[in-house]
Amino acid sequence: QTADSGYIIVGAIYNSTSNWDILLIKTDNDGEISWNKSYGGNSLELSNFVQQSSDGGFIICGYTQSFGTGDNDAYLLKTDSLGNLLWTRTYGEPNSNDAAVCVRETNNGGYVFCGYLSGIYCGSIRTFYLARIDLYGDTLWTRTYSGLNQEAGGRIVYQTPDSGFVVLGTSHSSNNDHNICLFKTDFSGNIQWAKTYGGPYIDAGISMEISDNGYVLLGRTLSYSPYDVCLIKTNFFGDTLWTKNYGLSFMSGNSFSLSNDGGYSILSTYMPTTLIDSGIIYLVKTDSFGNSPCISRNFPITASAISLRDTITATIVDSGGAIGIPLYTTGSGTIIADPCIINDTTNPQMDNFFVYPNPSDGHFRVNARGVFRVYNALGEMIYNEELSGQETVIDLSQKSTGVYYLLLINDSRIFTKKLFIQK
Repeated sequence: QTADSGYIIVGAIYNSTSNWDILLIKTDNDGEISWNKSYGGNSLELSNFVQQSSDGGFIICGYTQSFGTGDNDAYLLKTDSLGNLLWTRTYGEPNSNDAAVCVRETNNGGYVFCGYLSGIYCGSIRTFYLARIDLYGDTLWTRTYSGLNQEAGGRIVYQTPDSGFVVLGTSHSSNNDHNICLFKTDFSGNIQWAKTYGGPYIDAGISMEISDNGYVLLGRTLSYSPYDVCLIKTNFFGDTLWTKNYGLSFMSGNSFSLSNDGGYSILSTYMPTTLIDSGIIYLVKTDSFGNSPCISRNFPITASAISLRDTITATIVDSGGAIGIPLYTTGSGTIIADPCIINDTTNPQMDNFFVYPNPSDGHFRVNARGVFRVYNALGEMIYNEELSGQETVIDLSQKSTGVYYLLLINDSRIFTKKLFIQK
């Protein structure tokens, strides 16, 4: 949200030369377009992040193929409050794939951005990339960081109260799989500590917020089911305070925010495997400890300290251009609110979804139409069947006592229930 209570949106638009340009849209508080601009050259430009700066203008980061010296170069653009271009800069190495993924204004003037670098100065492997620039985009310092293996790069950067920086990303250095990575530097980019978080398989860092007593990390995990959302709370030294994961399988966390009540709101997409080329927007609300009725579980991660070596990296500077384009509002879609129902053990009816008895000894009846699935407490799918709408007897009597999660997908709508097995 912008200082005038409107909104700023950054994205991409297909240009007349059959390539993508960066698109910046300013709206008022009601979402009506105030102005729009696109920025680019003869090849590809894509954006990753935008922030309003203290002068009322905007700072954008992404990558470019039109300018610079690499295959992709990190690309920063500064505009005034109306989107008119003030300066552009590229940063990167020759013949490498580089990108700026997040940019923030610093508390003493200028900006810091993070991303990834993968050129010859980095040993031709992808590394974390962190750079400080002045108000005009000129480089103050740059750093790359890597462990024993290739890194996916930085995703989010914040300046900390001690004027240092904290970066969230994904690392491949702690074991043979990707882990969520959080590291802290001083004001000059020198590493103070680095931690990884994850399970036995792939985990990736997506977003981060700073709370009163530490950092809150949003990630995606394949460690315990196909693509769950995970939330990790740490102190200011990266030590884990609690971890949670949420999902129905194939959920992909995109962003989250701190709520006024001290909890968290997570925005995700859910892609049922039976709904080809379609997806569902999912909103999860938690309390201050990450608890949510929408299938939240403790996330048994391993937190490890890792060694990231840092080096000063060569930087190349170039510039680009900007044009204005006409845009219009295309309309609005249909919103379906489908809240989780948790107090359903005494009332087995939820629309056309009947389950009884509940609790049961593992034998229970379902009267529903659609794809019916059962998940255990680890998020593993243990039952999957297409139901016709007739009463079906399900036998899970071989399963142990505990809580199980029932999922029904019916005409692109999702219903969930808890099943209690008692023996």
